[in-house]
Amino acid sequence: MLSPSINYVGKPAISVPNKPVIRWVNPINVLWHGSCFAHEINLRIGNGMQMTAELEALNVQLTDKLRAFENLQVIHLEPTQGCNLRCRMCHVTFEKTKPKYLNIDDIDWDFCRRKVVKIGAVYEPLIHPQINKLIEELNRVDAEIVLITNGHNLNKKEIPALSESKIREVTFSFDGVTKKTYEEIRQGGNYLQTLSNIEAFLDQHAASGARFAINMTVMKSNLAEVPLAPLFWEGFGVTALRFIGMVARDTDNYVVENNLWDCRDDYFSALDDALDCVKSNRLNIGVSSPYYRQRYPDDCPDGIFTNHLSNIDWRSPHNMYEYSEITPIVNKCISPFTAVTINCDGLVNLCQRIPIGSLYEHSFDDLWCSENADALRREVVLNHEVCNTCDYFKFCIKSSYIDVSSPDNYISEHLRQRLIASSS
Repeated sequence: MLSPSINYVGKPAISVPNKPVIRWVNPINVLWHGSCFAHEINLRIGNGMQMTAELEALNVQLTDKLRAFENLQVIHLEPTQGCNLRCRMCHVTFEKTKPKYLNIDDIDWDFCRRKVVKIGAVYEPLIHPQINKLIEELNRVDAEIVLITNGHNLNKKEIPALSESKIREVTFSFDGVTKKTYEEIRQGGNYLQTLSNIEAFLDQHAASGARFAINMTVMKSNLAEVPLAPLFWEGFGVTALRFIGMVARDTDNYVVENNLWDCRDDYFSALDDALDCVKSNRLNIGVSSPYYRQRYPDDCPDGIFTNHLSNIDWRSPHNMYEYSEITPIVNKCISPFTAVTINCDGLVNLCQRIPIGSLYEHSFDDLWCSENADALRREVVLNHEVCNTCDYFKFCIKSSYIDVSSPDNYISEHLRQRLIASSS
């Protein structure tokens, strides 16, 4: 495998203090563990019994107990619908819509008080013209901020409110370590400017206590750079490097040609080389992939390897707050009880994609406790199949548990259904 040259040198590696881990425990787990309602429902439905009025009543009681507002742990906020780049594999590239923006002034942000608010992931949040105003509102209610951005426009944006924020984690999406690869994949991107933006941001917020991560979407065209990525980002003082296998979401030629299933042996080999790089060089940076959990379960129990495993709880918010091993729900998804998504049109979604109403028309408390919301929660408890067709559950909430040996996990459910419909 040829190693491409790297034409950007980052900062010297930093040392990581050896302090004990504070591993977060979801308070809803206590309710699951002690809930006779949940146990009874799971026992009877799991044994193939029909739903009865008695079980329905138990499920209603369970839902009432678990959807208490204090169990809401993370708010996913998508203030935009659009992006400043056109990445070759991204769904945004295939959407034919103009950018849309959340009206910051029309929302009472008190529901975010002392909650974890994850900004961005589906779209680029920093293109919002009032992004600083949004951060100010979140600061006012003492929210803990997790930000996901491509970092491309940071040099054009003034976001002084971030300096006053309680920043928990900032993740930069960056798919490669060379200019040629980065700019081929991230169309419209400027490699050197983006790296300069990231470096300046890390310098500015180095004392904040935040974690800094890189999401690298892996595909055939950047496989050769996977083994180089740990050393490259170590130089910037990045905490974690997440290797995310490309999921085909369209039949575009580039996507088809760069699918990982057809070159999975090379994919796994590149991930092994990246892991060896971290181990042999005793790097501070951690690396993650569901492949590591499957291949090295003892060393990488959460799909994460770091030489400082005891220092930090490395899990992403969706892994941490929306998945529970001890829940009696068969799929282990607790998302509708612990998380919510706010879209750019003001719609509030549970399970990331199911709307329960608009913040422009209702209070958040009314939506959270609405019959629409509770009906979905009861469905998740009872229907063992409902999560299996959910891409958010499969590729985000349960991302550490993806079976990389199955071809089904290299294509989105949305595209799969399109292909089935077109062939019938």
